[in-house]
Amino acid sequence: MISPKFSENNIAQKTAIVVTTYNPEMLDFSKNLASYAAQVGSVIVCDNSDASSAKEDIKRLLETIPNAALLCFNENLGIAEAQNRGIRLAASLGATYFIEMDQDSSLPGDYVERIIRSYQYLIEAGHSVGGVGPVAVSAKDGAYYHGVKEPQGLMKVEKTLSSGFFFSLEAFKAVGDKDSDLFIDYVDWDWCWRSNVKGLGIFVDTELAMQHMLGEGHRKILFFSVGMPAPIRHYYQYRNGLYMLTRRHVPLRWKFELAVILILKLPVYMFFSERGKARRAYIVKAFRDVMSGKKGRLVD
Repeated sequence: MISPKFSENNIAQKTAIVVTTYNPEMLDFSKNLASYAAQVGSVIVCDNSDASSAKEDIKRLLETIPNAALLCFNENLGIAEAQNRGIRLAASLGATYFIEMDQDSSLPGDYVERIIRSYQYLIEAGHSVGGVGPVAVSAKDGAYYHGVKEPQGLMKVEKTLSSGFFFSLEAFKAVGDKDSDLFIDYVDWDWCWRSNVKGLGIFVDTELAMQHMLGEGHRKILFFSVGMPAPIRHYYQYRNGLYMLTRRHVPLRWKFELAVILILKLPVYMFFSERGKARRAYIVKAFRDVMSGKKGRLVD
């Protein structure tokens, strides 16, 4: 049973980490969970696992962590819906701040303290803040997100990844739930863009670098370095990407860039990469489902 450590005078203790899992490798997940559980008042594990062994392993692990709670969905609801439910549970238990995590990421021992310090600095400087995130670094090949190669302090950005992202309950209420129709890809970016429209800025603390699994890394194909996700992710990337092109809150410049990228990468993914047949099938289905208005989880 959860024993939250929320305090009226300590933001860290009023913070809940919301972590989404899907059939995790338990040794790694256990180490990742241990890296941040003691830094916050509560940890909410939102389990999308469909493997019974994974569900049981997660349940047993959380029984050893007094400030952890488990939301087991017995099916894969997607990252957006899992986060929405985890945030609502944490808020009902008294949390007023949140950090989103995925199962593959860990945090340094002083991460929560430092991200809160950055958040407080922005608030005290008069900024309206949607949230603050770290700079993500690929655990596979060292590729940096946002193109940052060295610390540059706090940066205002249009969007960032959800893993390690710190935000308040007030901001979440203002911006609204994560879009469950997207299921996985672009969920975090969509929320950031909606935050911008509400006048709440998104920031990255470049002093905080966090290792993160960015797909399956990059591959050298036809003289280019191309990010290579698992084949099924092409479905969500192309389907949701096409939906993003129709949304008014998405920046026009990004829409143009995305359209170019989707077109240029299409032959690479379909004909010049490993598991090309599977990739082609998922991309074709993505286009078909956009035409029919299909959203949410992929149904074979």
